[in-house]
Amino acid sequence: MAGLKLQMPSPEMVASINKLMICDSGLVSGVKGINQFSENKIGKVISELGLLKMNIDFSKMGNKDVKVLFKLVKSQIDDNLNLKMINHSKEELLVEFMSAMGILSYMSALIYDSEEQDYNIDPGYGYQHAIINTGKVLREANRSNVIDARTSLGELNATLELGINVVLARDNYLKMNSGSSMEDIEEILVLLNAKVILNQTYEAVLMADEVTKKHFMLSKEYGIQIPNEINTAFSKYIVDSKHEILKTQNEYSDEIFNAFKKGKSYSPDEIIDYWMSDEKAVKTDNILSIIPKKLLRLDMKCGKYIEENGITNAINDFVLNSNDFKKAVNPENLIGDNNRRLLRSPIIETESYYLLSPATWMSACKTLKLRILNRDIKIKNVGNFNELVKAKYDEYYLKKIQSTLASNGIRANTHFDMSKHKEIKDYFESKRQIVKFKLNI
Repeated sequence: MAGLKLQMPSPEMVASINKLMICDSGLVSGVKGINQFSENKIGKVISELGLLKMNIDFSKMGNKDVKVLFKLVKSQIDDNLNLKMINHSKEELLVEFMSAMGILSYMSALIYDSEEQDYNIDPGYGYQHAIINTGKVLREANRSNVIDARTSLGELNATLELGINVVLARDNYLKMNSGSSMEDIEEILVLLNAKVILNQTYEAVLMADEVTKKHFMLSKEYGIQIPNEINTAFSKYIVDSKHEILKTQNEYSDEIFNAFKKGKSYSPDEIIDYWMSDEKAVKTDNILSIIPKKLLRLDMKCGKYIEENGITNAINDFVLNSNDFKKAVNPENLIGDNNRRLLRSPIIETESYYLLSPATWMSACKTLKLRILNRDIKIKNVGNFNELVKAKYDEYYLKKIQSTLASNGIRANTHFDMSKHKEIKDYFESKRQIVKFKLNI
């Protein structure tokens, strides 16, 4: 169909992502992954700022002092990042980062594909060979429990998502003409990952108790070292949760998603049907596509999957740089907001075009139901939608647990309000604990 532009990833970007995935997975011993390079960057900044000489004890610092310390280190990382980014144009960085996200989404599908299959490789797309070969190696290692691919995929995705947010937020810093080498791009990725690590470590310090805080250490080699007990607990969680599947379906699901469609004029299944169609203009094996706005709307309309108003709402819900993003105080911060992540909102909007990775949008489609159930997507004209989700999904298992306990002669109440019982209320308030439980036995 005329008007669709395909953006091929550069061979250097494909090679870079393949290398980072293999190194970060731990399959090659003695080879640094992106985290190690980023920790070295943080450690260098800490050393240059003279913080190693101060014998800092986090257990003796208040939250404000911790914030000042992290802000100081992040500010220096930001300065280094700006010096690298100004050599590139906004368009170049968006294309590079979104291509990389597309490669990771494509690779993730290969790793977690439930069926063994031969993948069709277009002779004109030489990059597919490298992606597929790396994906197959990681898939076998993941299935054999040699690695957990979620860790390396998660690290790189978080880094690239932050990179895209930074580019969109710092438009005025970037030059008009493109510029430097892939080595420069890799250096930018390392610095972006350093920002991700600092954000995560800052949250960990704030949540830690006084004893654990004492074990956070500043290091020239490792940056800000997280205590072993936290790393051990996280590793255990990764192992325990590897095969867990978050359910988005129960006998009330249709009622919830029908109510969503009533408000938004589209449903998750209709979006999936559009993407699964072989007749659409946007092919899912493209790494990156640049699509005129009218073409995407026409493509979705011609397939007869979604009505006109639903197309408008669906595209708006999948656009990352929406008005809410532009109004955000800190659009670079990914923590806690699923609507500011490319893996959830995979379209970048320009004046005339949409920039998207079909593989990343397909991945976002798979999590659309979860975004709806989490109320990340706002619905204005269905008044009781939040209450419906709360009753039919959030608290779905409460009644089942209550029933099971009752059948075994155990009395249980739901939504038991501790504040109505003075002795219990006084105890929990003295411990600064929540005084209302969903289920009381």
